[in-house]
Amino acid sequence: GLDRSFADQLASLGSSSLYVSKFPWVITDDWWKYRNRKDFDPSLVDALREQATLATAVAPSFARHGSVSLLGQSLSRVRIVGTTADYPTVAGVELTAGRFLSDADSENRKAVVVIGADVAEGLFPQADPLGTTIRIRGVPFLVVGTLARQGALFGQSQDLLAIIPFK
Repeated sequence: GLDRSFADQLASLGSSSLYVSKFPWVITDDWWKYRNRKDFDPSLVDALREQATLATAVAPSFARHGSVSLLGQSLSRVRIVGTTADYPTVAGVELTAGRFLSDADSENRKAVVVIGADVAEGLFPQADPLGTTIRIRGVPFLVVGTLARQGALFGQSQDLLAIIPFK
C-alpha cells in the first residue's frame, strides 16, 4: 500500500515533466555541497527554452514560505511561488476561477496572484476572492485566479499556495 501511494503521488507530478533544481529533492549527503552550487538566473531559463527542442513549455519557479493575509486574518507557512505563464502546463495545475498569470504580468512586474484552494478557503470562506487585494509578506497583490484542489504530496498540502509573477 505504501509503495502504491508513493507511486501515485510521484505520478501526480507529471510523467512528461523534467524538474531541474539546485538542490536534490531528498538530501542524503552534505547539505553544504548543494548550497554552494550556483543559483539559476533568468538567462539560463531563456537558454533552456531556446535550446530544448522537444520541450513544449519551460517554467522557472522560485519558492519561499511566508504569511498571506486579508483584513487582519492571516495564514502562515504559505508556499509562495514566483513563476511564468507556462507553469500550468509544466506543473499540471488547473484553475477553478479567473485566469493564470500572463507573460505581461511578469514583464510589467504586476502585483497579481493566483491562490490555492486552502488559501481561498482560509481567507475567503464565504466570498469570491477574485478582484480582492491580499497581502503576501506584507505586500499587496490582486487576486486574479484560484486553483483547483490538488491535495497533498508526500504529506505536504499543495493547496496552501500563492503564485506570483517570476519577476
